[in-house]
Amino acid sequence: MKNKITGIVLFLFVSQISFGQAVGIKEIQGQIFEQSTSVDGVNIINNNTQVATVSDVNGLFSIVVREGDVLVFSSVNLEPLKRRITAEDLASNLLVIKMSAKEI
Repeated sequence: MKNKITGIVLFLFVSQISFGQAVGIKEIQGQIFEQSTSVDGVNIINNNTQVATVSDVNGLFSIVVREGDVLVFSSVNLEPLKRRITAEDLASNLLVIKMSAKEI
């Protein structure tokens, strides 16, 4: 009987740890603008996980993040930008990123 209870407790503990790892992870959608124009070809890297993606012709992108992750946005003609993901970002339908052109 004691072995059975120990087995059940161990199973519940391992299950909690396994499922607890995925809490807060979400694929978010975003769009990048420079002034009022959408920007394609922007590299987006999750600094915490090293997952990367690139914005499409409409400036749209999607990337997997969790709260506290830092996204780095970079492009040849734009100033680099870092953005820490908040709970509000995870709750929103679309993350809007405004970048600025590099000064020549």
